[in-house]
Amino acid sequence: STTIESDVDSLKSEGYSVLRPCVYFITDGRPGDGWKKARDQWVDKSINKYAPNIICFGVADADEEILKRLTTRFTFMADRGTSTANALHEVMRGITSSVVSTTRGPEAQLSIPAAGESFRVLDKENQ
Repeated sequence: STTIESDVDSLKSEGYSVLRPCVYFITDGRPGDGWKKARDQWVDKSINKYAPNIICFGVADADEEILKRLTTRFTFMADRGTSTANALHEVMRGITSSVVSTTRGPEAQLSIPAAGESFRVLDKENQ
């Protein structure tokens, strides 16, 4: 969080308008111990003034419930049978499209995988 804070402050001091940071989390497994407290502190705006949005992509054996707990915005899960290589290609295409769209407009744009491609959106209460 200190890197995000110093980078955002630096950009703002140079006159740039800065949107809320976004972290794309891609995993094929389960995290180790201690992740819940670290995640909660990272996204708590009372602790981290530039708390990022977290968008999760799960592939292969990723745990859907953990992904939904990690995310702050959207959670995507690769369909069963989708190869890891194809899923990662789709993730990178979506991230690239989102970044390019955001740089062309006044607010953040998220390019989400289309239905029937290799990902599905998992439900989350605060999405």
